[in-house]
Amino acid sequence: MKINVYVRIVAAILAVAWMMRIFSYSSDNADSSMQVSRSFSYDLVKSANDILKMGWDEDRVYGVSKAIEKTVRKTAHMCEYAVLGFLTGIACDAWRYLGTKRSPKYIRTAVAFLICLVYACSDEFHQTFVDGRSGEIRDVCIDISGVLIALLLGCAVVLLIVKHKAMAGQTGNSK
Repeated sequence: MKINVYVRIVAAILAVAWMMRIFSYSSDNADSSMQVSRSFSYDLVKSANDILKMGWDEDRVYGVSKAIEKTVRKTAHMCEYAVLGFLTGIACDAWRYLGTKRSPKYIRTAVAFLICLVYACSDEFHQTFVDGRSGEIRDVCIDISGVLIALLLGCAVVLLIVKHKAMAGQTGNSK
């Protein structure tokens, strides 16, 4: 099946657009970035308190939100890079032909991983130039773990689809 040129272009544009969004987040100074995390953590705990009817007072809600703030922040890193891994994986899969020869799935997945790894490193380097921010190898590892999760889930879904089609084909042939 030949991949439509529009699918290739849209997939690449979506991956690059998400990279630009990550760059935008990374351009926020430390105070602005912390305020976003703090606000999200507070809203998350307050909503859980309200929905689950835990009856916590404002001080307890604030205390719990402060306690989970770093976890929320690092989870956000992982999730934004999981999205990047997913989009880059789709883009690399759409561009499955290298020259005239179709490249194997594991090569396309490795290329997607390497693109995301280089981007995560460059993003951390970029943060060293932002007021109050720093580039951390630990953050690259967190980012890449999100990429790995997305790529592995993508590969698992593809394998399940292929297996399902193979089983459906065997069932259809035996009738």
